[in-house]
Amino acid sequence: MDHHDIAIIGTGIAAATLVHRLRAQANITLFDKARGMGGRMASRYTDTHQFDHGAQFFTARTPSFQAFLAPWIATGDVAPWTPNITTLSQDQRPFKRPWFEPHYVAAPRMNGLCKALMADIPFHAGTEIAKVERRDGAGWLVTTDEQRFGPFDWIISTAPAPQAARIFASAANPPFERVTFEPCFALMAPLPDDVMLPFDAAVVRDDVISWVAMSDRRPGRDCSPSLVAHATAAWAQAHLEEEPKTLVPALAHAVAGVTGIDGEALTGASAHRWRFSRTRAPLAQPCWVDEGQRLAACGDWCLGSTVEDAYTSANELAKALQRT
Repeated sequence: MDHHDIAIIGTGIAAATLVHRLRAQANITLFDKARGMGGRMASRYTDTHQFDHGAQFFTARTPSFQAFLAPWIATGDVAPWTPNITTLSQDQRPFKRPWFEPHYVAAPRMNGLCKALMADIPFHAGTEIAKVERRDGAGWLVTTDEQRFGPFDWIISTAPAPQAARIFASAANPPFERVTFEPCFALMAPLPDDVMLPFDAAVVRDDVISWVAMSDRRPGRDCSPSLVAHATAAWAQAHLEEEPKTLVPALAHAVAGVTGIDGEALTGASAHRWRFSRTRAPLAQPCWVDEGQRLAACGDWCLGSTVEDAYTSANELAKALQRT
């Protein structure tokens, strides 16, 4: 690859991997419709509370991803997470649920690794890209409803497949229609200091809630008790087009039911919708590249749903681009 100007849409771990692999050979500019970096390795925080409300942890099963993480583990930007984890159900007693492989989180927040990898890269936050346009003889422009940026030699989308397909629709027809997703709603509840759960995280067997975790008990955190709960995919799908704030009472009621927390302790909760939370049917190829037009896409959805899938997809795309 010659020294190119590259626009990367999205700032999750796939984008961070591309930056890590390509920064010596390219001028990179980042775009994200969100206000901060991280994608689904997401965190929200106030002066007193912190919520890792997207991806809850990740594993490292391949030598490549293990080598990628090693220096960040050494610096503390990534830390092993060994929670007291249990299984909750309204029908039976809680029981411990041991993990038999290392699990990791980024620190001091879940988006910390992405921010560390991309800290010095030009970044347009709160910028939703609507489409790409060819500029005659001078590469690509990426456009919002009101602005144009560029020109760029390559455009890479790390957004979920439906969003990538929409962005590229004016220029290409990538085979993304076979990729499908499951949604999720996340409940974020700041708890009083005197509310103590007897576990750090729990897999929940319930019609509404599938997961509960205390964000403040993760490595590197320094905040007051901060609860995150995820809804089941089926419940989220049934309520997908409702405003997240209107679903807070139902989510809080379900959390109170399975954890025993007094509902009054959840009155300050808020909710977030993850429309593309988990890949149901992946692309089944590491990435997509249109070398002739210099358009590409990658993400966890190419291979699966995990943070490691996103890394692997982006790493394979970086290799492909380096061969061009």
